[in-house]
Amino acid sequence: MKNAVTITMIFKASALNRDEKAGGNILTIKKLKRGDGKVYPFISRPAMRHYLWYTLWRKNPERWKPAEVKLAQNGVIQFDLRKGNAITSAELDLFGYMSTIKGETSITRKATLGITKAEGLEPYECDMGFYSNHGLVKRGLEQGLNATPDLHNKEEFLGFFKVSFTLDLERMGVEELPYSIDTQPLRDNEKWSIVYTNVSVSLPKGMEKGKEGDKWIDKSGKKILWKKGSEFYARGEDIEKFFDHETSTIKFTDKGKQIPVIEKVKIGEEEWFRLDVSEEEFREKDKKFYLKRFTEIPIDLLEKKEPEDVNFTKKRFKLKCSEKVSRIQDVLETLRDGLIYHSSTENYGIVPLFFAAAIVDIPIPVLHSYVTVTKIERDRFQIDKEVFTKARDNSWVKKIYVQSVFKENEIEEKDSDKFITNWETFLKEVLDDKCKENGKDE
Repeated sequence: MKNAVTITMIFKASALNRDEKAGGNILTIKKLKRGDGKVYPFISRPAMRHYLWYTLWRKNPERWKPAEVKLAQNGVIQFDLRKGNAITSAELDLFGYMSTIKGETSITRKATLGITKAEGLEPYECDMGFYSNHGLVKRGLEQGLNATPDLHNKEEFLGFFKVSFTLDLERMGVEELPYSIDTQPLRDNEKWSIVYTNVSVSLPKGMEKGKEGDKWIDKSGKKILWKKGSEFYARGEDIEKFFDHETSTIKFTDKGKQIPVIEKVKIGEEEWFRLDVSEEEFREKDKKFYLKRFTEIPIDLLEKKEPEDVNFTKKRFKLKCSEKVSRIQDVLETLRDGLIYHSSTENYGIVPLFFAAAIVDIPIPVLHSYVTVTKIERDRFQIDKEVFTKARDNSWVKKIYVQSVFKENEIEEKDSDKFITNWETFLKEVLDDKCKENGKDE
């Protein structure tokens, strides 16, 4: 597997990724002032990320299904690492994540795909459109409604944009997780269960460990905490005072950790809280309750059945090579063929008019600096070929593929062994040796 692939493309679209309203009814576009003193529109990186993921999901809903999310205790929406990781989720593998637990730790994964802003190549000339919903108003009046037009303005732009994507092939399909796992060999139909964080909370006053080992009782002998199979419950009558209705969490002490509550359930005649934890330990000495949260990896997704030790707190898991190749191919082909991109019923899509891809040693957008436009007409543009062909002299660049819908931008360096004219040949250069390297030509 080569180290990285970088892609730079130029496409034509409207500036649909808008900013806030100005003056109450003017929809503005995102823009930046450049060194020439002019203002240029741009489409943000998060927007480009969304359009790529959405297109991948439409292309293959099973492989690119949405990763599950959770609401953190500070109210921030985050990916739920108890429900997925970079091995089980192609989305988390490609775009990365950050998951935190208040007062404890955070786990982050830097995206394996780097994305730039889509920068406008033509200045914004203060074009403005005036709009209203006359069609619906007319329909409402015909039905006897007291309808009035909803008037609004939009800043408008239609022109060419340049954007780059850089895929780190070395890190893709590799996940490092804090762990506490059973080291016994697994069968083919089993899963690794990995603890990604430990939560320590002080027990309520007067609590002691019950004789049965899976129950905790107060001084009166009443059962307060109870493990039933893999689920953990707290007795509602006694724990109610610790329950925070606003955050749906249980806070055992003033300075203790908050434990999310999944639901309230009836067990017999009593009400219990089902807690968002999956295992517990009890230490008599410090009277603390240790809760562990898990994520799972099916064994059939792993390249090796035994994860590798990274250090004393982490293990490294590697995605099966054939699945890694499928993810990479999905991304490369989707970028080349075009992304779904529309807003307010405008649908220009992101279809490359100029597309350059390079195999590089280091995951940086090398081609971005070499793709420069010297001339723009109404529906055409011209690439500076002299500047672009200098990319062959960059030591990071190993192979380059270029395609353009405009004849004047066709680039073919017959005397350079770095340029590839066929897309399938380029893909083969990127992907062909991946499984063979591991002795698994899957």
